[in-house]
Amino acid sequence: MNTSASLNEIGEARAQRVSVTEDSLIVELVDGGTVTVPVTWYPRLAHGTPTERAHCRLIGEGEGVHWPARRTAVRRITSVVTEMVRVSQAMTHPTQGIAVPGGTE
Repeated sequence: MNTSASLNEIGEARAQRVSVTEDSLIVELVDGGTVTVPVTWYPRLAHGTPTERAHCRLIGEGEGVHWPARRTAVRRITSVVTEMVRVSQAMTHPTQGIAVPGGTE
């Protein structure tokens, strides 16, 4: 995934595979890109067991992800990609603020 893309260049991102580690939410996109963000961005998911984190289903045609056991979802994968780009740009330009996204917490 090219994190130097501008926010205007981001299209509709769709997931094809999702995994969650102790530290990260990893989304493999249908366009071949991979997005990795801190799992702490999604507190309900962060507090889940490995089994709860592993049990997820894609919403729509990969537009979102739902974890039934945690009663949480990331409804728009595009928002995850957008925030990753914003964070990357903020790290490059530290005078800009960083907004941490939320799921359906």
